[in-house]
Amino acid sequence: MPKVGDFQRYKWSLGFALLLHLILFGGVSGYFISTKKLVKQPKPIPEIINATVYNENQIDAFISNIKQQRLDQQQAEQNRKQQQEKKRKQEQKKREQRRLNKIKAEEKAKADALAEKKAAKLKKKKVAEDAKLKKLEAEKKRKADIKRKAEAKKLKAEEKKRKTEEKKRLEAKRKKQEQAKRDQEAKRKQEQARQLEAKQKAEANAKEQARIAGENKRRTTTAINRAITLITRKVTNNWIRPKSIGKGLICTLRVRLLPGGVVIDARVVKGSGNIIFDRSAENAVRKASPLPVPKDSELFDYFRTFTFNFKPQ
Repeated sequence: MPKVGDFQRYKWSLGFALLLHLILFGGVSGYFISTKKLVKQPKPIPEIINATVYNENQIDAFISNIKQQRLDQQQAEQNRKQQQEKKRKQEQKKREQRRLNKIKAEEKAKADALAEKKAAKLKKKKVAEDAKLKKLEAEKKRKADIKRKAEAKKLKAEEKKRKTEEKKRLEAKRKKQEQAKRDQEAKRKQEQARQLEAKQKAEANAKEQARIAGENKRRTTTAINRAITLITRKVTNNWIRPKSIGKGLICTLRVRLLPGGVVIDARVVKGSGNIIFDRSAENAVRKASPLPVPKDSELFDYFRTFTFNFKPQ
């Protein structure tokens, strides 16, 4: 039986074969007609042939129809199999659930029987243990009474001895406390003297540290101000005054630098009111790169990102 794909694959061949048959049929018909004219036979009644010519679109539609029918059949078969599989799985699940329920019921029955047997055994064991415990407690009480009387006599003698020793201990403790008090007073005076000395030393160190910090701060401030002055001078030297820009304009620039003073960004953060002047200031900073920054790494940290006022004369 031909498949749907066969019609699609050979549709041009089928069309060509059909056309060739029509041409052959016309040639043969012409031959017989010419032969009959030569022998002067009576003209036969032409036979009417009902032929249907299929064009390419009709063949494609036919193939598509067959293909769609095949797909519909496959889909219907697939749906039927899926329903059967679903029903089979449901039945299997029900059978498995019934089997599990049966197993659970059997296990529960076994567990209940085992628990009942264990409970009876424990009850019997408990009765025997209670009887044994009562006997042991009676014997223990008798021995405890004998021991208690002996201990009471012993405690009385020990109490007398303890009081004598306690009196001696208290006297020794009193003497020890008095000595400890004298030692503590001497230690307190020594500690006060040490603390006073440490306080005086700490105050002296604090003053020295404050003096050094102030000196360092003044040196740092001086170095930063000197660097900003040099930066402002170099930026001013690289500034080109735009036409029609008067004097007295000022803007604040934020500058980001790399080590060595290389400019990576320069932006106006507070404008002068004249956009041309502000842009010329940014360009001057970039042209002045690298800027004269301190070589000291701690001082340079200030100039990684800093701001300064640009006010050319």
